[in-house]
This record gives sequence, structure tokens and C-alpha cells, in this order.
Amino acid sequence: MSRYLLSTLALALLATACQGGSRTPLSPAGSAGTATPPPVIPGSMIALTGDAGGMEVYNEAGWLHTLTITAPQNGNLQASLEPLRTAEAKGDAYQLDGTGFFTNSPCKDCLEVTGISFAPDGNVLVRIAMTHPFALPTQPYTLASRLDLHAFDVMGFILTEGFGSPVSFGSGRTAAREVLVNAEGYTNLYDSVLEPYYPTPNVTEHPYRVFFRDDGPGNFAGSNQNGFADLRNPQGHNTMAMGERDEVEFKFDLQPGQTELRVGLAIGLAWGQGAQGRGSNIGQRQQPIYYLPEFHHKAPWTVTATLSNNNLEAGDPSSNATLEIRLRDWQRGAVVANGFAFAETPPDQTAAASDVASLTVRVPGLLATPLNLDPATPQSGTGLYDDAVWTTLITNQLSTGAGTYWAWVEAVDQRQPTPTSGLNREISFFQPTDFHTGTLVMVEVEDTSVPNTPPTAALNPNPAIGAIGKPVLFDASASTDAETPANLTFEFDYDLPGGDPGNFVPDTPASGVSTGSFQYCPVGSYAAAVRVTDPGGLSSIAVVPVTITSFLPEPEVSVLSANAFSQQSLNNGNFSGDYRMAIAGNHAYALVYDNATPSESDYAHRLYVSADGGATWTAGAVIDQSYSPPDTPSVNPWGDMYVVASPDGTVYAMGQQPRPDFGNTRLSVWTSGNYGQDPWVERFVDSVGQKYSLTGAVDPNNPAHVILSYSTGTCNFKTVQTSSGALALGAGPMLPGLCDGGFGASLFFAPNNKVYHCSVRFGTGSDGALWIRRSDDNGASWSPVNHYFHNTGIGISTVFAYGRGMADPTDATGMTLAYAARFNNNSSIGVCLFTSTTGGQTTTFQTNLDSGSAYVQYPGVRYYPTGELMLYWTASGGASNTLRGRTSCDNGATFSPEEAIGPVGFPRAYVVPFPGTQDFGALYQTSADGGAINFRRF
Repeated sequence: MSRYLLSTLALALLATACQGGSRTPLSPAGSAGTATPPPVIPGSMIALTGDAGGMEVYNEAGWLHTLTITAPQNGNLQASLEPLRTAEAKGDAYQLDGTGFFTNSPCKDCLEVTGISFAPDGNVLVRIAMTHPFALPTQPYTLASRLDLHAFDVMGFILTEGFGSPVSFGSGRTAAREVLVNAEGYTNLYDSVLEPYYPTPNVTEHPYRVFFRDDGPGNFAGSNQNGFADLRNPQGHNTMAMGERDEVEFKFDLQPGQTELRVGLAIGLAWGQGAQGRGSNIGQRQQPIYYLPEFHHKAPWTVTATLSNNNLEAGDPSSNATLEIRLRDWQRGAVVANGFAFAETPPDQTAAASDVASLTVRVPGLLATPLNLDPATPQSGTGLYDDAVWTTLITNQLSTGAGTYWAWVEAVDQRQPTPTSGLNREISFFQPTDFHTGTLVMVEVEDTSVPNTPPTAALNPNPAIGAIGKPVLFDASASTDAETPANLTFEFDYDLPGGDPGNFVPDTPASGVSTGSFQYCPVGSYAAAVRVTDPGGLSSIAVVPVTITSFLPEPEVSVLSANAFSQQSLNNGNFSGDYRMAIAGNHAYALVYDNATPSESDYAHRLYVSADGGATWTAGAVIDQSYSPPDTPSVNPWGDMYVVASPDGTVYAMGQQPRPDFGNTRLSVWTSGNYGQDPWVERFVDSVGQKYSLTGAVDPNNPAHVILSYSTGTCNFKTVQTSSGALALGAGPMLPGLCDGGFGASLFFAPNNKVYHCSVRFGTGSDGALWIRRSDDNGASWSPVNHYFHNTGIGISTVFAYGRGMADPTDATGMTLAYAARFNNNSSIGVCLFTSTTGGQTTTFQTNLDSGSAYVQYPGVRYYPTGELMLYWTASGGASNTLRGRTSCDNGATFSPEEAIGPVGFPRAYVVPFPGTQDFGALYQTSADGGAINFRRF
């Protein structure tokens, strides 16, 4: 048995373009649903009978919703899907009335809008998700457990009268002008059933999209007893498996000036096994037999067509265009059983032939008679697991005039629906004339009586002055053409040599998309161009200059104030000690010393939290200061500290604290949940030896895996790692190595389960050095230290300090990294860079990468997602303290000129990049001898 289940939804689709003026509804006659739908929409049945067992195609209608899509002037598209009426299920449970399933139990959210956006071509994309209403049963099975409800060829049909008058193609076929741009076919299968509830009196053919598209053979075979090798995980054959979810993008065409579109949506699917599992056959619910393609949609499940080489001219019967047709039909070439018997016939055989009987092209106004193609002999493809492809020429047989015409391509199935009797399902059936699938193609005929003129190309870059790490957007939609303004093609050349149109070489293929984007590297001046071509082959080129810098020419300032250099004070007391920052997503965390509240303690250790990227800040929980001697405020309770933030909202604070009762220095690791708002809990303590060079990182693939490290003061680093859960901290492995010093430790994760720990040593009495330790098992163990002494041309008093590193995310091996540090040699202060493509086994070393500032602090590196390397640091240039940087497109081999990003106050600034953006957050002290600690976003 092969059944079609249909659930209908009345959908109001409203799409408003981002233009000024009032919103005007578009309500084509007959396109609105009934104002008050009945509580139960009657079902209907298509019945196919045969001598052996009988074939039935069944559907039940009664699922009504409203989908509203709005586009306010700010471009913030929104969509909602709401039920209009909850109908009642009727008949036997196996009949699968979708009303109860999809509006109440078990899955009221089985159909939902998940997103909406504008496409580059100006159309509206609506993403709709569907979930099978029944989950897979758990084992062991009971009598109520079912594995027989997998369905096939789930389709979302769009019901509308379309734009302007529908087009008639003869033989009773009428279709709306193109509304669903990415339709996979058109059909009239449910038109008569839906007409009383969502009238489209002038349209019979409705476009659709296919859900759960999985068009390979999967794990289905006739040799399998049940059809599918794994009934709990059926694959291939466009199967909607029990409990499965899929999301499909519907692309709607908005005509120029149109601000609202109202359509209907009906969901239809094919099934066949569920009805068998009833009465004496109830055992088949756990051991169903799926007959494919017998249980599939009878007509081809997708038919599409495209027009190319269009040379059609008004009044010229010899002019032509090439039409390409692509088709898929599950029954194509299927074996027909000799006496079909359920549970006896092999699952891959059908009860009757259901191949394509005819393939016809009709173009009213151009063709005097339809084109009939041989459905059995495509030029390529089989039409089963790949497209069967036919090509044919459309000519202007009638010597018609210029204009737009519509072609209708139709594939009619061999299987003929026949009436049946004796089906007691409390349901009436209807009788379609045939099973067919079609598609629409727009055909343009050019007026050659008027000389064709070239189009006028226009190109607008945004921004015209861009930065590495951010794409420049190009818009050529303002291009015009006197003859065919709506049928232009666009090609982009993003780096036009010399800005000369004669050097135009397209970087994109010719298409109707008028927008593009490109990310430039290295820094410099470029020329970008677009070539616009009309259907007659005439073209023009527009060229625009683009300037690329390392950073935007004006600092990207926090939204705290309209003032370009505004700053946010995080505390009002005097500064003492250190400060650090962490950023996870759009949450920023500042760990500072705040002695503005003496009642808590002198030099309270406080976390400030911003949930909006630094626009506003709130004071978080204060770390317990019970160990701080209140009678000795001159003692800095936390000599060095570090803060690490996880996307799951857990914050980790590390600090070393002089402890008179221990007679040494105590290091603690504290955690606070709820994005730093929960009270701090001490999770780890190390009270042996001085602690310094604190650092840490969160595993990007597991927010609960955090590695923290610190120097023990005994020539080794230690790690502290989470084990299971964000708050479960325990001691990790020791990092092997020699004695370290300074403040340049940096720990970071890399692809391929690699983790790096880099640190530098002061060059007191010997040369400064870099140590690189690597873990190849995500921090479980560490390789021996690789250390690098760099004394050639430098001198023995070289000092490295304040370094930070990062791995290149575009190197899947995880072996490419960079590390920047402060460089000081005989009073020559600058920034140096270590890079490696061998996982730290060898390095390349560069010095003097800044302009020789009098004071350099906290250098760092940052790789963009596309591999560009940024180097940044804070520097003192006399009266001006700035955050500075430069970029590299070749992993540090060459750099762009140094650029100032913006002022930061006192140069001892701590800088952290915002993930996924080019923005930086900077914490800095307003003066060298005390004052507020401030934040600025660039």
C-alpha cells in the first residue's frame, strides 16, 4: 500500500522591503484562506486498486497555521508560525491525522520557522524546520512500540495565485507566475482537496520544496527482509525517519515595490506501512516491510529546468534558446512484480509500472504546438540517484513580439489512479486525472527593432576603506539597462591590475547576483570592478578604488558614549597591583584590584562583568579576602593574577597571595558561575614556593575543559585542569623544562588535539630565551621543552617579557603558531616575534617590529579565521600612549607598516581580542601612580 498524508497550513507570508513609505498589503483575489476554518477539515482519499492486494493513496487534511513574515525599515526580518485552529483526530490511529500530532501531542513544534533573511539577490529566505511527530521507541519493545511510521517524499506546497494573472498551459493546467524561486517541482495533487479551505480558483499547479532530501540508495535493498538494513536508522530514498528533524530554505520572490506577500503552505508526504500494523497484523509494527519505490510519491519527485543561450528575437521564427530539463523519479526502471503480494514480493519491486509516460514542453505565445521529448532517452543520467537530463531548443515559431513568456515542462506518470470501493475509513476520496510533476521557466524575447544599448555598470564598496580580517562588500544593484533592466548578469574582479578595465579577469562566474564580497590581504590600495552584461551580449565595467589598512582608520570605540575616545571607569580607588581581562563570546571580564570599598578589605580583588561587549559593566562577586592581613595593607595580597572565561558562563581566577601563616606564597584557583555573578569558590591551592607567569585557556571544543598553568619557582611549570564538569579542578601534569622567569607565559589550544605553552626568560647574566612546550593529546601529557637562545647580533643582556601566543586555526595539523614578546637589548626596546610551522621544533625570530617606542607592554598575536596574522602592543610615544599593530599575510615573513589603532592612556594596557571579530578590548590605567582602571573597545 502506498499512502499520501497531507496536513494543511494556512500561512500569511508578509515580507516588507527595507524601503521608506507605508506598507501596502498585496491580497490577490482568492489567495486568502477562509476566515473561520472548520474545526475538522474533511479528509480525502486517492484509491488505486489492483488484482493483488490493492494500492491506496491516502491523505488527511486539517493542520492550519499562520506564518507571518515582516521586514521593518531597519531590515530586522522576523517570522512567526501560529496555529489557527486545533482540529480533532478521527478514524483509526493508523490513519495518521496530522492535526493532533502537530498541534498538541506528541510534537506541537514539529513544524516551525527557524530563520529569515534577505538573499543577496533581494529575495526573502524563510527557513522552516520539520520534525517527525513520533520518536523511535526505546527498547525493549512493547505492544505499543512502532517502527512502521517512517515516511517518504515530504513536500511543502506553496498555495498562491501569484503575481498578476496566472498562466494557462492547456489541458487544464494553470500556474501562478514564479513565487517560490527555488521550487523543486509543481503539482496539482491536492489542489481540489485544499480549494475549499485555501482558495486558488485560477491556479491548479503549486510549487513545492522537499524536506528530508536524502536521494541516494542509503541502506535500502531488496535483499533486506524489511527493506532497510537498519529499521531504527533508515538511510536514503528521501526518508523521513521517526524522530528525525530537517530544515529547508524557501526562497520567495518579491517584485519591485511589493511590500507584502500572502501564501498558503500544505505539507504532504507518502507512506505505506503504517496501515498494515493493525488488527491481527499488529506484530508488523516492530517488524515492518518497507516497499520502495512502491511507497514513494508516484510522479517524479523533482522536475527542474533552466534556460541558456537565449537568442530569441521578436518576429524571428529561427531564433532560439536552449532548455535543459532535469528529473528524478523513484519508479524509473523499477522491477514490476508478477502478482504483487505484501510480505511475499521482494521489497524493491512495485505493484505496477510507474515510470514517466510523457515529457512535454508548452510555451504559449511562442510555440504553435507542444514539444514532446522521449522520456526513455535522456542525454545523460539515470533519473534514479542522479538527474536524468534532456536538452531541447525553444524557437519563436509564432514570430511573436518582444516580451516575457512562460514555459511549462510536465512529466506525466504511467500509473493511473483508479477508483475503489469498500474502504470504510469515514473518509471520502477524490479522483485525480493523472499523476504528474511540472516546472515553470521564464522566457525573454528581445525586441530587435530597437537597437540594443550597453548597460550602465555601477559599483559601491562598503567600506571603501577596509581592514584586513574584515570582508569588503560590493553592491552592483544600481546598474541599469534601457532594454532589459531585470535580466542582467554580473561578474566581479576584486583586484583589477592598475584599475584598467582592459585587464578585467572575473573572480566570480557570471550570474544574476549583483552583490559580492572579498577579504583583502596585504595592506595596500586596490581597484575592484564589476562587469555587467545584458541578454544581447553588450556589457560595461565599473571600477572603484579600495584602500586596505591593518586596522580601520578610526578606532572602533565601545558604545559607551558618542565620544570617539570615551572610556568606562571600572573603579574609583587607587590602583595597586595588576589587572587582567578575559573575553568569551560577547561577555567581557575585568579582574582588578579595587580598594574603593575598605569595608571588604584593602585591595579587594574584584571581577567586573560586561554582557554586551563592553558597553556597560557591573561589579561581580568579590573573591574571599579572609587570608589577607587587614593590618598590613601595604602587603599586596595578590602579586600576580590571571582570569579565564568559558562560554558556559564559568569564570576562573588565579592569584598568588603572601601568607604569613604559611611563611611563603599561596596560589589559589577560584571559580564563579553564572557569568561571574555567583560567589567565588576556592577549587585548588598550591602553597609551596613563589608563583608567577600565570596563564590559561579554554578548550574551544569543550567549554568544560580548562587548562591553567603557573611557574612554581623551582624551574618548572605546573598545570591545573578540569576533569569532568566546569568546576571540577584537579592537578594536571608538570610541564618539563628549565628555569623560567619574567612575565611572558602563554597557553593556547590548537587544532589536532594540540596545546602549546610558551614562556620567555629574562636575560640576566645570560641571553634571553623562549621555551615552547607542546601537548599532542589535549593537555594530558607534554613534550620536552624546546628552548631558543637568540644572541647573534643581540648581546648577552637581551631581555624578553610580557609575551602572548596563538595557533593558526587554518592549519589543521596544529603545527603553526606565533608568539610575540617585549624585546629589550641594551636599552633598545621593541617587539619581537617567534613563528613556527613545525609545532615549535624550529622557529623563525624577528626583532624590532615596532618604531622603537620608549616603553612597550604586553605584545600579542592574533590569527584571523582566514589565516592572517596580526601583531599588537601598547607603546609610549612621549605624551601619546597608543595601542599599535601591524599585519602579515604570510605568517610573519613580511608585515604591513606599523599603524596606531588608538590611544589607551598609561601604556601598561592589557589587550584581548573579541572572538569572531576584528575588535579588541583594552584594560589600562589612567596614570602611572594610581587612579581608575578603564576599558575601551576598538
